[in-house]
Amino acid sequence: MADSDWEKLKQYLGQNFTKRTADEYKSALKNYIIPFFKDCKLRKIDRALVEKFRSHLIAYTRENGQQLSANTINNIVSIVSVMLQEAARLEYIHRNPARGIGKLSTRDTKKRDILTRKEADRLFEKSKINTIWPERKHYVLKSPNLFLNFP
Repeated sequence: MADSDWEKLKQYLGQNFTKRTADEYKSALKNYIIPFFKDCKLRKIDRALVEKFRSHLIAYTRENGQQLSANTINNIVSIVSVMLQEAARLEYIHRNPARGIGKLSTRDTKKRDILTRKEADRLFEKSKINTIWPERKHYVLKSPNLFLNFP
């Protein structure tokens, strides 16, 4: 999201959030929300459809073969709820059909651990370095066993 778009969005919504949050919202819209709801009329979105969307997210598999985490699914459904709440506030719909839909449990969420040597080698493979890190802005490595030399 361009900085000017982000500033316009903040001004419109009158809320204080970071550019990163705005980028995450944009990604959720582009990758999950719009593809699912693109052919739906706003007035036809009901609780059953929002629950079907959540089930779709639970079953969704990313290109890398990973499922979406419960936290990610909860965040995406929350974005939909906020959008529908705004539509209700503006009287485009009578009520927010996503209101009251419970959150998925995040108790068993996978803990992120330190990278293994194999994962780090794959992430920083010299032949793919420009593809994975095109702007080379991220240099977060501090390990006695790992030394990376960026060209």
